[in-house]
Amino acid sequence: MEEHILFEQYTDMDKNIDTLARVKAKCMYYRQYNLCNKRCSSCSRNLRFKVCYDELALCDQLKLDDTADYLYSIYSRNRIDYLFEKNQNKKINVILISILGILAVAFIGVLLC
Repeated sequence: MEEHILFEQYTDMDKNIDTLARVKAKCMYYRQYNLCNKRCSSCSRNLRFKVCYDELALCDQLKLDDTADYLYSIYSRNRIDYLFEKNQNKKINVILISILGILAVAFIGVLLC
């Protein structure tokens, strides 16, 4: 059986597109969840992004947009998982505090009798 070795080139352009996709995905995420209070038109990060984005070929822009959408979905899913877990932890804390309160009242009732 013959073994084939495949070398993929990861060029500087690939790195730039990945970096720009991450910037776009984070901005989408921050806007969605109101984590950024800046206006995009006055944000230096967004202005630098736009300059770089506008210089890309249309095909590279499509690749960047798809990658950003994918990353945004991962960021959002992680936030939903985090919020769900945080909510579950709050429920557990409320239950534990309620049980401790009931035990404290029962203990005080026993002492007073």
